[in-house]
Amino acid sequence: MNETATAVGQSQVKTYRGATIEELLPQIRAELGPEAVIVRRREGLVGGIGGFFQKQCIEVDARAGGPRIDVYDDGGGSPAAPEAPLEEEIPSCEPHPIRNDAATRDGLTSPAVRRLVGQARPFVDLLEQVSAAPVPVEPEPATAAGPASRRATNLRERMVAAGLGPDLAADVVDSVIGDFAPLAAPGRLRTLVRDELAHRVPVAGAAASGRRAIAVVGPAGAGKTAALAALAIAHAGAGRRVACLAVEPRDGGGALRALVGGAAVAVESLDGPGLAAAVAAADADLILVDTPPTSPGDPAAVAALAAALDGARLAEVHLALRAGTAATAAAELLAGLDALHPNRALLTAAAESDHVGGVLDVAIRSRLPLGYVAGEGTAGIAPADPRALAAKVTR
Repeated sequence: MNETATAVGQSQVKTYRGATIEELLPQIRAELGPEAVIVRRREGLVGGIGGFFQKQCIEVDARAGGPRIDVYDDGGGSPAAPEAPLEEEIPSCEPHPIRNDAATRDGLTSPAVRRLVGQARPFVDLLEQVSAAPVPVEPEPATAAGPASRRATNLRERMVAAGLGPDLAADVVDSVIGDFAPLAAPGRLRTLVRDELAHRVPVAGAAASGRRAIAVVGPAGAGKTAALAALAIAHAGAGRRVACLAVEPRDGGGALRALVGGAAVAVESLDGPGLAAAVAAADADLILVDTPPTSPGDPAAVAALAAALDGARLAEVHLALRAGTAATAAAELLAGLDALHPNRALLTAAAESDHVGGVLDVAIRSRLPLGYVAGEGTAGIAPADPRALAAKVTR
């Protein structure tokens, strides 16, 4: 494309040459602005040999346009006389200097080209026509089926409401949808999610046969004493010799004695430093140690109990976590009582609440296995069943 410039009044006229008007409009807009006016338009043929193999060409003259509003002087003088309208040049029959062949001169002086020259319009109007062409829009990718997506969303929300962390709930559901769901009936989504969640819950295996010693630790109100009493009654009922050791109880061991009732269970109260000797001297198959309430807010009490448990060399230390405990609170408790070396989690008061997601969340993230699940009071205690617990979260 070639261009030249000449002066017309105070505006500068530029000549643009190209194959089509659409090819020239963007450059005219960029150089002269959206208010530019095309004052001359010519079409013809260029190139070729001996009048053959010529190409269609368009040439336009354009100048920068002025504002589209009238501007008046607010001064006291009389309004100035309107300027004479700028007359457009009449297309000349003389060939443009860049035209140097007879075929081009004939094309530029034809009646059809002269009519086009007289139809000069503001550049912005032509630009609107070009911009009005529809832009192809790529279709959005197809989304998952509506009912299946709603079922997955509802399932995630129920799991979070039951105490599971939002990220963990989403990961479990999304894993099932991406792997197992395409191979199963649509109505089995909840069953598959329950099984996947249960698969992720760590569970302690059965203890080895022989003499066994277990301590239960946790803060006040965690339900550890009731859970320990239920465990003692169950094993005593099965014919095992059971001994309960209450470390520094505030009531002298009265609550534990009341809970075991008439079961053949011996209950002894003692201080922390005497725990190791008492465990070694106990004539029992199962020794259960009830510890004083301990929380991370009392570092001195945590340190004293840690020393007593370390001296007794107990194989199992169960951290009591009450149903309904939030995942963040359970994680903070586990971290704060790390000096006690808990290696099991004991879910308590499971009969009171189905909100067990917080305990499952911390067990999954910390890989702390669940040992037992206890109901309220002495109603019962059983080995942790991850499938039953997962069902509470996904129902």
